[in-house]
Order: sequence, then structure tokens, then C-alpha cells
Amino acid sequence: MRETDLAARLGGEEFAAILLDTSLEQARVVAERIRTTLQNTPVVLESGQTISQTVSIGIAIYSESEAGLVPAQERADAALFSAKGAGRNRVQIFVPEAPAPQETE
Repeated sequence: MRETDLAARLGGEEFAAILLDTSLEQARVVAERIRTTLQNTPVVLESGQTISQTVSIGIAIYSESEAGLVPAQERADAALFSAKGAGRNRVQIFVPEAPAPQETE
């Protein structure tokens, strides 16, 4: 991550990263790099036992028109749960649902 980025623990096993002036594709590349690094770096215990690690990451874009970060966090959370539901250890970008078609008379 860059010096201008912010990483924070939200609680439990959830973390957030705010990447300023970053496109959706650039955020995906960063998230994938984090995911791959963790996957390829097992934790070695004092006993010598190794534990593999994986991470599921949800990505969402913040819009300056929003009042605060909560809506973007909720979208990232939805993407995270989608990543977990698709098998874990993956990066998922939030994609809004298409609006229901309008009936015409």
C-alpha cells in the first residue's frame, strides 16, 4: 500500500483499506496482490507447524456525493460476502443489482 492509503481493523477478522485516487481496476490489482501474498505466505508456529492463510476481499467505490463512508462500507461488505459465498480466497468487486424492468401500458 502507498503512504496515502489508510488501513484499519474494523473488528474481529475484518479490515478496511481506503485507497485514495484509485480506480476500480487499480483497487482490484492491490487487493489481488494482498490475497496472493497471504496465500503464498504460510504462518510458521514456534512448534514448526505451518498454517496456510487465505483472505476474501470485497471492493467498493466511494462517491464524494455520499454522506460519509458507511454506504461504501456496506457495498464492500456485500462484495465480501459474495466472495465468501463463491468459495472464499478471492477478490470480489461490488456490482449493483440492475433495476427491475418497468412495466409499460
